Amino acid sequence: MARLLSRVKSAAWLLAWVLRLLLAVELRGQEHLSLSPELVLSGEQFGKVAALAVDRYGRLLVADARAYQIVLFDTAGQVLNVLGRRGEGPGEFQFWPHRLAYLPEGDVLYALELFSSRLHAWRLWPRVELLGTRSPIASLADAPQIEDIWAWGPDSLILRLEEHHRKGEGSDFEALYLYHWAARRQQQLLVLHPSEAIRTAVSYTVLPFLARTLVAVRPGREIAVLWTDSLTVKFYDIRGHARKHLTFTPLRRLPFTEAQWRQQLRQLRQLAPPQYKSLHYSRPQRDHWPYTEALLLDDQGQAWLRVQQGPEPIDRTEYLVVSEKGQQLVLLEGNVRLEVVQQGHAWGIHRASEGLQEVVRYRLPPALRRLQPPNRR
Repeated sequence: MARLLSRVKSAAWLLAWVLRLLLAVELRGQEHLSLSPELVLSGEQFGKVAALAVDRYGRLLVADARAYQIVLFDTAGQVLNVLGRRGEGPGEFQFWPHRLAYLPEGDVLYALELFSSRLHAWRLWPRVELLGTRSPIASLADAPQIEDIWAWGPDSLILRLEEHHRKGEGSDFEALYLYHWAARRQQQLLVLHPSEAIRTAVSYTVLPFLARTLVAVRPGREIAVLWTDSLTVKFYDIRGHARKHLTFTPLRRLPFTEAQWRQQLRQLRQLAPPQYKSLHYSRPQRDHWPYTEALLLDDQGQAWLRVQQGPEPIDRTEYLVVSEKGQQLVLLEGNVRLEVVQQGHAWGIHRASEGLQEVVRYRLPPALRRLQPPNRR
């Protein structure tokens, strides 16, 4: 028996040594770049940062959900102007600004209201001028909610709509539409993969750890779509035709256990009001960490994928930058959500520990424009 225990211990030690060696090789193969803040706008001057946009002159626009306004900053972080206010008239927000989209042709900024799905448009140069306020979905009875917007080309936007079918006519789904501002007309481009969701008596909630479709747009060029349980970003043209795809490699695989899933559900129930009763708590398709929770396209056509490492609070953020040449891991200190990557900079929202939301600008290193093929082992 003693001899058997000795052999078991020796085998366990050897296995641990092999795993440690393999892990060291894996870590050495995963080189990364760290981005340091170049400009920080203090969270004390914002109520709640909902979205960012950057114009072709490098000026920053910040949508403040609590102040019901959009603040225009110069490249040094000084306030230049304020767009919108709370109200019901043209250029006024009935609900807070939820998404921003900037169109370089004509220097036009579009803002989407949450819940009401109203769109507002301002020309930013040579002076700030309101172009109008619209309700694009008024003619779409089955699409009461615009989830997101992106600028596409002169006088046109891409809208992400959540479409609700009448009872007995099928399930809800999401689709992308091309909307022409002047003509006030829209056309369907793509139907998106339905999201896994948690349904409550009065709400429909998609949480980060549930599989869903991510969308990003490079104005005038391409539309990127990623189902978060996939390892492939698919690209489409404006006619909805597939053009290409980029496949990325997970940095490491950690088990996403049933216990962690149950923990997430318990946290959700604690946050929900007592009268909310769960109607659907399906297990997510993914069974591993990390997973992708955000998708961006930069002006070079590279895809930026934010990866979530686990259920615990994070002290750093990881982005995987994927191009046809390879992939690169990028690290940022703290919990950061990047909103815009262009002109050699990245702009993001940093969630500080005290609850404030700083707006941060990072300068991109040249290496991000010279991605090399990943190491072959």
